[in-house]
This record gives sequence, C-alpha cells and structure tokens, in this order.
Amino acid sequence: MKKLAIISLLVLLPFGLFAYSMSTTYEAVEQLGYLDKQLRAIMTDVELWLGWGFEEKDLGKKVMESALKDLSDLKKEISAFEVTGELTSIKDLELGAINRLEKIYSDIYKKDEKQIGEEFKTFHEFSKKYLVDFEAAVKKYARQPKFPKDFNPISEELALAGSSQDKEAYQKAIDKMQQRKFKDAALLLKDLLSKYHETAFGDCIKVRLSDCWLNEDNDSKDIFTTEEQDKGVKFLKDIIDSNRYSPVLYNTFLRWRTKEQEMNHGMSNMSDIPNKEYNKKRWLLVQVIRRYLKSNPSDKWAMNQINLLISIPNIERGGTYGNYNLNYYGMLYMDLEKEEKKPSAESRFKKVVDSQGNAYEVAENGDIYSEGAPKPGRQPASVENIDYYFNESLQLEVNGHIPEAFTMYAEILSLPEANESVKTLQRGIRLRIERLYNSDGQMKKKLLMYFDIKELKDGSLKINPKSNPK
Repeated sequence: MKKLAIISLLVLLPFGLFAYSMSTTYEAVEQLGYLDKQLRAIMTDVELWLGWGFEEKDLGKKVMESALKDLSDLKKEISAFEVTGELTSIKDLELGAINRLEKIYSDIYKKDEKQIGEEFKTFHEFSKKYLVDFEAAVKKYARQPKFPKDFNPISEELALAGSSQDKEAYQKAIDKMQQRKFKDAALLLKDLLSKYHETAFGDCIKVRLSDCWLNEDNDSKDIFTTEEQDKGVKFLKDIIDSNRYSPVLYNTFLRWRTKEQEMNHGMSNMSDIPNKEYNKKRWLLVQVIRRYLKSNPSDKWAMNQINLLISIPNIERGGTYGNYNLNYYGMLYMDLEKEEKKPSAESRFKKVVDSQGNAYEVAENGDIYSEGAPKPGRQPASVENIDYYFNESLQLEVNGHIPEAFTMYAEILSLPEANESVKTLQRGIRLRIERLYNSDGQMKKKLLMYFDIKELKDGSLKINPKSNPK
C-alpha cells in the first residue's frame, strides 16, 4: 500500500486556525472552532485510506460513504447554527469547505492519484482566500485575558488549598516531581487527597498523582504497581466526567486523550483515531467552564482554559514513527530533556549485528534503537540477545504490528529465567500484556490467541505463552 503525497496538502489546510477564540460573539467563535475540529476529524478518517490503503477500492467505497454521511450531518449542524455580522463569512467558509470536500469524496475511489491531488490543491487555494479576514475576526472577537508576566497557572491550584500547611505540601510535591522524585511526590499527594475528595483541589491533586504513576522515566527507581497506574488513568476519566470546574481541565483533557489513544486505539499511522468522540468530550468541558464563568466572570484562567481546550489540534496521522499522539505521549510522560541529551550524530551511535543476525544501533549510554518492523524468517528470541528482542517487541506494538509483537512477547516469556535481567524483562512484558488485557475487549481477544491468561482472585493475571498460537 502506498502513501499518497495528498497527505502533505491536507496538513497545510488553514482550518486549524479556527481553533482560537466577548457575550455571545466569542462563544459563537468558540463553537465554530469546535465544529471545525469535527470537520478535520472526518478528514483524518479519510486520510487513513488515502495515505495507506488507496489501492483497496472496496474499502475506499465504505470509507467515503461514511465520510459523506458525517459531512452531511455536520453541514446540517453548522447550517442550523445562527451567527451574525462578520462571523457569517466564517460560517459560510466552513460550509463551503464541506461542499468542496463532498465533491472530492464523491466517487473518489474511481479517481486516480493525480486527479485527487489536483482537487485537493483547488480546495486548499479556496481556503487561503479567507485566511486574512478570518484572522482579523479572531483577533477582534477572541477571549483575550491579560496576565502579569510572572503569572504561573500553579497559583490557581494552590489558591484552592484549605490551609497554609496543605498549600506547602502541594508545592513541595510539585517540586519533587520537577526533580523527578515521583515516589516522594506521590506520598505527599496521597496524604493530601484524603482531605479533598470530590473537590476542585482534589482534582488538581489527582492530575498530579496521575502524572507520578504514569510517568515513564526509565532512569527512575520510582516503580509503581499496575493498580496505581490503572488508578492514574481512572483519575483522569473521573475528572472529565465530573462536570466540575477546576483549574486543571485543560491539562486533564490532554492527558486523558493521550492515554485513551495509547491504551485503546494505538499510536501507529494505521490506528483508529476517534477524534470525533474526543472532540465531544472537549466541548463538554467548554460547557463546564462556561457555566462556572457565569458566577465567576472575572476568572481569567478559566477563560484561557477555553482557548487552550479549543486550540489543541486533533490527533493526526503522518508522523515518521506513527500518529501524532506519540508527540503528546512523549511530552507528557517522558523526560524529554533526558531524551534530548541522547547522542544524535551518527558517529555517536554504534551499529551492531548480534549473534542471530539482528541489526540495530546502540547509543553511547547503552540504549538500543531498533526498527520495529516485521522481518520474515528472523531468528526467535534468545537469552543472549534479550535486550534487543525486548526493545524490538515493544517497538513493533507501537508501530501497529500486533501479531508480530505478540509473537515476540510469547517468545520472550518462553525463555528460561537464566538471570535477573531476563526475569526483569519478562516481568515488563507481563505488565504490558496485563495493561492491554484490562483496557480493550478487542485487544483481549487478540491476546488470548497467543497467551493462556487466567484471572486470579486478587485481580492479577497469570500469563503464559501458548505452545501453538492460533
């Protein structure tokens, strides 16, 4: 399957600029921003076929039928949305975009790549004509709270603490997190949470705790249990579903969406990306903040949270290593400063071919960089080269090669427990399988093709590889 150059045209479309947004006028701009996100969600769904399955015409027909229905429904929603003055032209722009997309998508599976590219080029040129007027309207009608130069959003969280002692403990926990001492931070936050259940400050504490439990700092000795990690994910969903205002709604949405995509849908370019559902959650949070602002109209941070929520781009496809949720995941749950310190020049990487013919690169600090691509006829995992196979199996899963990843997981679990390194890596594989098993019914079915999994009374899983996977 070939990836079309059309994708580069889609990425350049200026509609993402609707993502910024006084009385009903600024609320109208915000809603136009939300509706635009839903338009782009439809386009992202189509990109999966255009970029990675164009030759599958039967699939293309189904994809376009679904996209055309979604465009029709969205057109009705935008048409029913009443705006006045200058915003009328913005509304007309979105309707015009939908009309043009409908023409492009109609019988697209009967068109060749050149024709589709020309149609998208025309679509892009149409969009650019309105860009200057739209930017002027956004600047005129957007919520634009002014903050002092030394403003820090954490001050909004600290203001909710019930005592100076609790405020001091919360700040200390944040300091510990910045030092990447997550275990110490989590202990402080857990003590605080017991006093603030079902409150806005409790939600702030939960987000911080979630960050501690879910962080993937490989150099840290702060190892948390699967139960704690699952609870970290649950905390995010609980805040999203609470209908309660807090100063961390923007942060919570970004984290919830990132984990939801990573755990239940995947981070490859071919993974399902339910942007439409994510955007509905995004818009529900905007409504929560609007209700709060009715009784707190001078809360500048609340206003800014709306801008931030609407400005978050949809998760797009087309990254070098997978969809763009990888970027969010790295930003939120990995030590990027540490990653940036890794050697980048080729001379600082050592190319290795191990005793089984596996080729990969090793950085000066010992980190392994493997391709994560299926290799027909490869050798099975071994104790001698387990570090490579562990890295490669996880990279296969990230890249969406699930059968190959699960096969390699099973091989690693079948190895004799020859030393502590093998035991540690096997434990890591079992933890990953347990997370996948508990997060997604479809993934559970796939796992059971490769592993015998027994649910124990204490809630843990007994996992063994099948001798003859189906």
